[in-house]
Amino acid sequence: MPNQLSQTKKRKTVAENAAVLALLDHIAEVEGTTSTDLLRSAARDIVRQYVERDTLRKDKERIFQSYQPILPRVCSFCLPKVIAFKTQQLSRMLPLENSQHRD
Repeated sequence: MPNQLSQTKKRKTVAENAAVLALLDHIAEVEGTTSTDLLRSAARDIVRQYVERDTLRKDKERIFQSYQPILPRVCSFCLPKVIAFKTQQLSRMLPLENSQHRD
C-alpha cells in the first residue's frame, strides 16, 4: 500500500526508498558507472547550485576553510616537495581541458 501521506509530508515508506535505490542501480548499470558515483555527482551538482548564490559565498568559504589541511610547524618535507604534491593533488581534482601547463 503506498504511503498516502507522501504527497503532503516528507515521510516516505521503505518500499518507496527501495524502489528509488533499485532504479538508481539500474541507471548506473545502463550508464556504466556505480550508484555511488551517481550520488556523488548529484550531491556535487546540488552543492554547486547552492554556492552559486551570492549570499552564500561566505558560508562556502568558511566551511571549506574549516576542512583545509594545515601543515605541521615542523615539517619533514621541504617546500618544493610540498608544492609538487599539492600541484599534483589539484591536477587530479580539477583536470585541465588542455594538458599543457602555462608558466
